[in-house]
Amino acid sequence: MANIKYKLFHDRTAERFKEDISRMKDALAQEINAYGQSPINITTISKEDKEKVKRKMFDLQALAVLNESFLDYTNIEREISVKQRDTRYEWESKLTYSRLTYNECLLILLGVNPTCSDLLHDDLYKIKKEKELFTTKLRSVNLVCFRQHENNRLRRRFPKMHVNTKTFILWAIEERLLKQTLTSNTEPNSRTQTKNQQYLINAIARKIITDENNATRSHISNCVSSELEIKHNIRLKPGTIRREYLGTHPIY
Repeated sequence: MANIKYKLFHDRTAERFKEDISRMKDALAQEINAYGQSPINITTISKEDKEKVKRKMFDLQALAVLNESFLDYTNIEREISVKQRDTRYEWESKLTYSRLTYNECLLILLGVNPTCSDLLHDDLYKIKKEKELFTTKLRSVNLVCFRQHENNRLRRRFPKMHVNTKTFILWAIEERLLKQTLTSNTEPNSRTQTKNQQYLINAIARKIITDENNATRSHISNCVSSELEIKHNIRLKPGTIRREYLGTHPIY
């Protein structure tokens, strides 16, 4: 049985955006170093400059997050990293939702994990001039996204906070931004479902670990179980998650 999947129409899209991110990172690092300090040690500068450097450092960290969240199909399935596996899963699964935010649509078109959309300004869909972003939080992240021609095309068609996913996909295919592919499903349904759930559990669990350094496996399992049921309508007991999904994974 064939499954419908979507990919970027041009493989070069994600590579181009990643290059723009790298250039922005380099420019921002130079700005930080212009204060005469390393990005880590800012204890000897004035209070005002210290705040400026802190904001720029947060911006630099956000750019690094984006830089690690790109689609990359250069490696075959069994050779990709867990991070890349999660990025592919999140990118593909978002396109099955009934609606998306403007920022999620933009990151999908740029080949970036759409879960990074919270790094972007909520009103990016309204903004028409760069100067409107100069005082925003994570300025560099928003500027580099704003400057992409995919953003201009998306804003002209969908100048609103939320977008119907089917309408977005049809438009993106017509505009040659996405393409539809058919893949043969050779795995049993149960095995495919288990693998998809593992990707989802990995993504949720790593976020918990990032937010709570000392989180126990039991706590992670409880939180994952709750989020799966509330957000994804998937019912798995904490004990099952801990034993079958977290128990054999080295990260947990």
